[in-house]
Amino acid sequence: MACRAVLLLAAGIAALARSQHCDSVPGASCLDDEASLLQSSSKEAAATKAHVQEHESKKEIQQHNASSKLQHSEHTCEKDTGGKCGWSTCDASRGGDEAVECTSGWYKFCKCKEGYCAVGGKCVLEYTMGYGATLTDTYCEDKGQSCKASSEEEAHEKCTKDAACAGVYHPGNHPQDWMLCKAPLKTMPSRDGSTVTPKD
Repeated sequence: MACRAVLLLAAGIAALARSQHCDSVPGASCLDDEASLLQSSSKEAAATKAHVQEHESKKEIQQHNASSKLQHSEHTCEKDTGGKCGWSTCDASRGGDEAVECTSGWYKFCKCKEGYCAVGGKCVLEYTMGYGATLTDTYCEDKGQSCKASSEEEAHEKCTKDAACAGVYHPGNHPQDWMLCKAPLKTMPSRDGSTVTPKD
């Protein structure tokens, strides 16, 4: 509705300018210029429409990026898994020795180590926060060599900051590489043992 109003306004301004010109020049005939006027108004209207569409497109992209940043900033890293350890070590279901430790003191509980966060009672790598379960035997259309990463952590960090990234792709035939999936995420079956870890 707003776009149509702008187009009508632009056409009206052009018509008014032409009318004023005809009135100000004695003996001038504007009848033969009707086709020219319509063509000029059409061009001005098309240019105005393109400008409005470009402005609306930029606004949508900004809103999408802001929403994506807000979504990922809401993830907090909790350390308490909810498990107790007493005189024993933490159960393996809490994430394993590399991820969880039993605190010292009178009240002992299973706490995630540095670089890990508690999710559903289990310690997971902090950089995987905000991602869903890994899909096996799957690949996605990646964002190209310029977005390639040399480690899983680097790939997740890049993807988290990139609103146009939908997940992390680990090609089975090139296990040394990590790629970023294009948004929206489209996955296909893989015969090479590839995996995709989508954003939540």
